[in-house]
Amino acid sequence: MFKSLVKSRLGGFFLSRLIAGYVWLVRHTVRLQIIGREKGRDGTGHVIAFWHGRLVTAMVFAPHAPAPFHMLTSTHRDGDIIINGVKIPNLHFIRGSAANPKKRFKNKNGVPAALQMLQRLGAGDFVGITPDGPRGPAFEAQPGVVRLARQAQAPILPIGFAVQPAITLESWDKGQLPLPFARVVAWVGDPLTIAPTPAGTSPTEDCTRLTQAINLATAHADYHLTGGAPAPQNANPAAPTHTD
Repeated sequence: MFKSLVKSRLGGFFLSRLIAGYVWLVRHTVRLQIIGREKGRDGTGHVIAFWHGRLVTAMVFAPHAPAPFHMLTSTHRDGDIIINGVKIPNLHFIRGSAANPKKRFKNKNGVPAALQMLQRLGAGDFVGITPDGPRGPAFEAQPGVVRLARQAQAPILPIGFAVQPAITLESWDKGQLPLPFARVVAWVGDPLTIAPTPAGTSPTEDCTRLTQAINLATAHADYHLTGGAPAPQNANPAAPTHTD
C-alpha cells in the first residue's frame, strides 16, 4: 500500500514536500566544517566522489562548492520526487541511471546523461557521483566514475562526510540522515588523476585507489568530528559510523 501511495501523483507530491521541509531544516541548522576547501579551486572541472549513503550530507556541502555542483539522479519516480523536493542554491541535477547489465536494452538516458556530465566538466563545473551506487556493493567504487574521469580528463576529488547525530537507515548503503542542528565534517581528499589508457583496459586498479581514497577521507572526517587522533594512512573502514 505504501509503495502504491508513493507511486501516485498525490503521494509523490506529499513526499516531495516532506523531503523539501527536511532538507531545508537540515541545511539551515547543521554546522558544516569543510577541511581542504582549497582543493578544486583551480577553475577546472572535477568529479566529486562520495558514498551513496552520504547523499544528504553532499547536498548540504553543494552550496559551498567553488563551482556549480551537478548531481546524477535517477530517471525513475524516485528521481522526480528528489528533484521536486530539493531546491538548493548551486545544486543542479542531471537525469540518468547507471547501466544494468541484466537490462542492457532498456533506455535509462545513460548516454545523454554522460554527455551532459562531460559538458559540465569541460565547463569547469563539479559533477557529483556516488561510485557505489545505485546498486552497490556499498563502499566499493565501480568503474563508471573512473571511465567518466578518464574520458573527461578530469581529476576526481574524493570526499568523506561524517555527521553527528544522525539516523542510519537499514538500507544497502547504510544511508545517513542528519538530524537538525547536527555537526557535519566534509573532508576533501587529494585529487586522483586517472591516466588515459587504451580502450578495454580494466579499471580495477583505479577503482581500488578510489575506494581507498574515499574511505580514508571518511576516516579523517570521522576522527576529526569526534576529536580523535588523525586517521592512519591505511584506514579502510567498511562502513563509517558515528551516528549517536
